[in-house]
Amino acid sequence: MVDPQRTWLMQNVFSFNLYRPTPSAENEKLKNYLQIIASHQAEFKETLNDNDDFSSTEDFNDLVYLLLALSGNDREVLMQFCQLVNEEHSVKVKAPRPGAKYCTIKPQFKDPRIWADDEGKTSADNPATVQAISQNNQQMIDQFIASADSQLMGDDKTARRILDQFLNHFMLKNKICTVTTNLAAPNIFFAGTLDQIDEDLLSAKLSNFYVFLSHTGIVSQSAARDVADYLDTSYDIIYGEPELAMPEDDYQDSLIQQLLDELAPAQADIPANVSNRQLINPQNYDQAYVITAELADFKPLASRTFVIKGSSTIEELAETVILMFHGDLAHLYDAINEQTQEFYTQSEDFVPGGMTKVKLDLATVSLLNEKDKLTIHYDYGDGWEFKTSCPKNSTSY
Repeated sequence: MVDPQRTWLMQNVFSFNLYRPTPSAENEKLKNYLQIIASHQAEFKETLNDNDDFSSTEDFNDLVYLLLALSGNDREVLMQFCQLVNEEHSVKVKAPRPGAKYCTIKPQFKDPRIWADDEGKTSADNPATVQAISQNNQQMIDQFIASADSQLMGDDKTARRILDQFLNHFMLKNKICTVTTNLAAPNIFFAGTLDQIDEDLLSAKLSNFYVFLSHTGIVSQSAARDVADYLDTSYDIIYGEPELAMPEDDYQDSLIQQLLDELAPAQADIPANVSNRQLINPQNYDQAYVITAELADFKPLASRTFVIKGSSTIEELAETVILMFHGDLAHLYDAINEQTQEFYTQSEDFVPGGMTKVKLDLATVSLLNEKDKLTIHYDYGDGWEFKTSCPKNSTSY
């Protein structure tokens, strides 16, 4: 996947604090996963003990990777997930601006955008279109092989085989797709072909091919650069080895200090009207909460049910709800626990009468009890309200 798709996922499908729609109990794959988890508890505990990243998100990622590996279909699941994301949210490849100076090669093939109306159609139902695109792809490959962009890497036979697989088999296997359909297509092909071709050679050939397409005026120079950048990082992402933005020791030290600063703020820094009550309930900290959120005063009923960790903050819970209802976090928000009369906020001033102020980013979901009802206020100008409840007991996570 590419960055615009990851942003889309964060805003529309999940957020960093890990909420998940509650799956159907009849889901056969879910039953299989639950059986694997029950019979491999030692491996899962060992994975958690081996994780020194000081991050609950990293813990969850490691557990997911292990679960997929134990199920034997890890590559299949990841590829299907990427395919679904690209069907739902493809990223169009931009064309160069008119008169762009880097367009120095006259194409000896048609611009694939002439088939834009056919994109997404089933290949088996449109054999004539598939044949026409395949012939155009072959002309594209021939010109690339003869160009200076291809000569940078040599080995014409391997380049031709890679591009034929990419353009005429992968792109046209199920639905019609061309080089201008989706910027993420090279990444998906790369991920599915790693076990067949050396990753450095595969990445270089695809990157050079898109540079060639920019020189012929089919894709923009920025799109060609994006393809190269995404391919450079895809291998590490697939195998769960993303590079840190700073040296590992510095990263961990700063993260530990951040956690200490958040969970143990200096007493002098806490305003007099902010409660210094307990922010964590140890009994519920490692539990999973099934939360239902409803948009207040809206018909027909609009609701979302999701799972969130007890170790997540109330701020993360509120942001999850806002994102699930397509909010953008650009507006102010707060939350009120109607049962305990606690006001969760970042504000230093306003407190509703008779309520106790609690810092939104420090209090954890573990404080909530089964009958607690949380009201989230969002965008004070428009006055949106979300009513949340915990209809089920929290369970081991």
